[in-house]
Amino acid sequence: MEQVDARIGKSKAELKKAFLKLLKENAFDHISVLQICKEANITRGTFYKYYEDKYELLYAIILDIRKLVSNKYHEMIDSNRAENDPDGCLKELIEMMIDLCLENKDILINLYADQDNSMIEYILKSAVDKFVKHVLDLYALKANLKYPSSLVSAIIVGGTSNLVNEWLTNEQDYPKQMLIDLIMDIFSIACSKEAIFVDKEPLS
Repeated sequence: MEQVDARIGKSKAELKKAFLKLLKENAFDHISVLQICKEANITRGTFYKYYEDKYELLYAIILDIRKLVSNKYHEMIDSNRAENDPDGCLKELIEMMIDLCLENKDILINLYADQDNSMIEYILKSAVDKFVKHVLDLYALKANLKYPSSLVSAIIVGGTSNLVNEWLTNEQDYPKQMLIDLIMDIFSIACSKEAIFVDKEPLS
């Protein structure tokens, strides 16, 4: 059974690797299942054992990235780092996301050629969004939020998603640190007393 599971895992990994390699040089809509199989040296029959189509394969890759970021999030929560340094942890998560985007810039640009920015938005919403809500809830222990944390988080995460999209597709090569600083500044402004708090005590 373990050998079967290992073989399945290896086949899936090869298909993902092949798909990502093709995405570096081709727009999503220009890639076929047959091309993926040829690149992975795997039969189409094997492909369809695991994935319904290339969209499901892409979704599996997105889930892998989501899990990577989500594991980092849970590590911060479980170690109490989030409570001790929420801003620092949020910055670390944002930097992790940006590094992932940098490592896969060509792939993301080719996805944008045929798709919208839903890939990055999904990852942000499923991982970073939880942490933003967590930080807001920590702040709410010392103050009263004017609005639900989910709505405030939606604005921050949605804006971050569009900002990353602009950064990836813009011809100007803005430095990574500028992007991180801008996101953190937006977060600080959004979490200011004037923006979302009432009867707020100073945050330490």
